[in-house]
Amino acid sequence: GGPYRLWDGKHVPHQVSDEAKAEVSEAARAEGRRQAQIAHKKRLEEIEGMTENEWDTYKGMLDRIAPHVASLREQLGAAKDRKSERTWLRRRSDGELDDDRLVDGAAGERLVFKRRGKPDPLDRKPTEEDEFRKRTLLFLVDVSGSMYRFQMMDGRLARMLEATMLVMEALEGLEGKYEYAIRGHSGESDGVEFVEFGQPPSNRGERLKVLQRMVAHSQFCDTGDRTIEATRRAISDVSARGFVDDEEERKHLVVALSDANFSRYGLDPRWWAEALSDSDAVDAHAVMVGSIADEASLVAGALPRGRGHVCFDADELPVVFKRILQHARII
Repeated sequence: GGPYRLWDGKHVPHQVSDEAKAEVSEAARAEGRRQAQIAHKKRLEEIEGMTENEWDTYKGMLDRIAPHVASLREQLGAAKDRKSERTWLRRRSDGELDDDRLVDGAAGERLVFKRRGKPDPLDRKPTEEDEFRKRTLLFLVDVSGSMYRFQMMDGRLARMLEATMLVMEALEGLEGKYEYAIRGHSGESDGVEFVEFGQPPSNRGERLKVLQRMVAHSQFCDTGDRTIEATRRAISDVSARGFVDDEEERKHLVVALSDANFSRYGLDPRWWAEALSDSDAVDAHAVMVGSIADEASLVAGALPRGRGHVCFDADELPVVFKRILQHARII
């Protein structure tokens, strides 16, 4: 039992062929969907009733990624607010002409220049704006049916869960620097809320439930692919928060994880490339954690340079995340 029963070798999912599906009546499809929704609801109720006794399940996964958690947490914790390091020093006698002081310059004022530099700490007082320098991080996780179906083939769902666990564990205690959310996408939805902004799971029991809900959705969701719609929605929601720093143009971050199952649903990777570039206020990246043949590489190759990543080994996740964080100028 439990959400990880896929990996005990006793519960192998079977995929019905497209030909067999075509023979199923609409009434039978509707009834099957109704039963799946009932089973999903029951599963969610079971998850909410679970206790910390399932710690062994969580710990088994945590032990595998513990070194990576420590490394990523150190990198995120060491990230500095660049605005406190270098900013515009105004009212200078040399440097770049300050557009905001053109009128003063015309009136004979000499201190109408600005230049980059480190401000005197004594001159700076904390302001309400400091709160808005938090980085907003939104992680889109693939909880489509194919993740569940092909777990036995290449372990893609396990990688997705480990990536999610890595994020939650590494960001624990860093609420003063980051505000994050974890949202799922599948053929059924472009935004399943697993962790909402400002409401991170407070303990490992809650983090385990996040993973369990991810598996439950993947097990019972309808077929299809809404990766592109989910990406556009995520970037739109995050970009509404604006730049972290208007002068530095440091950006918020969206990371979309997917099994790159595009060809089955007639999706063009170039559409995803366009979606990833929707906002100047958001640095958006795609990480492929599964693939049929070489589709993941083909999809990644069609995305903007530095935005597409392929990861088929959980041990490579920290390297991929570090590359993304550096691209977004977070570390």
